[in-house]
This record gives sequence, structure tokens and C-alpha cells, in this order.
Amino acid sequence: MLKDIRESQRIDRTALGRKCIPVSACVISSHFWPKIVSETVSEFPAPLEEALVEYEKSFMDHKESRKLQWMRAVGYVIPLRAYPSAF
Repeated sequence: MLKDIRESQRIDRTALGRKCIPVSACVISSHFWPKIVSETVSEFPAPLEEALVEYEKSFMDHKESRKLQWMRAVGYVIPLRAYPSAF
């Protein structure tokens, strides 16, 4: 479990340079953590969807044999005024 947290932090650092919207995710292994039930969430705004795709690319660079499954209803978004209001 601690390894999952360290790996998430490493992927976050790599992914920071690849996108315009910062995304920080906690990547957990389905084998060691309890099952999480996620509600269905419709699509996010296009800039956020693009940031998630970029994060997934960074993840695949580190974990080629694994698949990233976003739990879209689990987590939070912190809006920052530094970004354009077009989001």
C-alpha cells in the first residue's frame, strides 16, 4: 500500500510537465486495497478530460503493463483563480 502511494507521487511529478491543468492522483492497486464503488459521472469539461488523458500517458510510460481506471466520482477539484475562466 505504501508502495502505491510512493509510485503515485512519482507519476504525479512526471505528469506535471505534460499538461496545462495540474492533476494529482492516488493510483491504487486493486489487489491490495478494498473495493471502491464509484458512481457514474458524465464527462468533465474538455480541458480537464485532456489533462486526464495526459496523466494517463505519463502513467503508461511508467507502468506499461497496467491499465488506469479513473474513479471519477471519488475525489475533489480545487478551483484556482490563476487559471483562465474559460475552463
